Parts: sequence; structure tokens; C-alpha cells
Amino acid sequence: MRCWCCDREIRLARKVKVRPWRQYDPQESQADAAAYAFYEKEMTYRWAVICQGCYARLDNAVGVAAIGTRLFNLAGASRGDRAPVLDEAKYQAFERRQAARMGLQL
Repeated sequence: MRCWCCDREIRLARKVKVRPWRQYDPQESQADAAAYAFYEKEMTYRWAVICQGCYARLDNAVGVAAIGTRLFNLAGASRGDRAPVLDEAKYQAFERRQAARMGLQL
């Protein structure tokens, strides 16, 4: 497994809803529909697995922290030590479920 935030190889992970934190300035883009669509897609929470170190940094009152040079935002439902811990077997099961939802078979 690899941490979605820091890209480190990990043995145990936290399954969380997380998103990269992006700044959007409507004045800069002059109502650019493509730029706003990209911003909206990026700011959607997604399921991911992250390492315990990144989880500890993100599990705060606002759920925002810098990891490396990027900002991430942890969903409220994943904060407060509520995110489940995954080992390799649970991670593989999670991946199979995600693939099945997309119509793929692993």
C-alpha cells in the first residue's frame, strides 16, 4: 500500500475521506468554466488510504494540514480517531469493492 498524501510505502493504513485543498480565485479565472469544473472535481472528498503519520497531522479541529508541499483536508466523518485501520488483506478487499463499483475485476 502507498499513502495517498505522502506516497510512502506502508503496512498499516487509515481509510479516510480526504481531498487536496485547492485555492480558487474567481477574479483570476474570469469565470473560466473549465477552471471551475477542475476545482470542483478536485475539491470532492474521495476514499483513500493514508499512513498513520499523515492521519495524525490531518486529524485536527479543522482537518487541514500541509503534507510535503501540498495541503489536504480530512472530512469530518474521518476525524476524531474514527477512521478504520487497514492491513494488507482489508486493503485488497477495499480495492476489489472499488473496482467492482467501476465494473472492473481484479
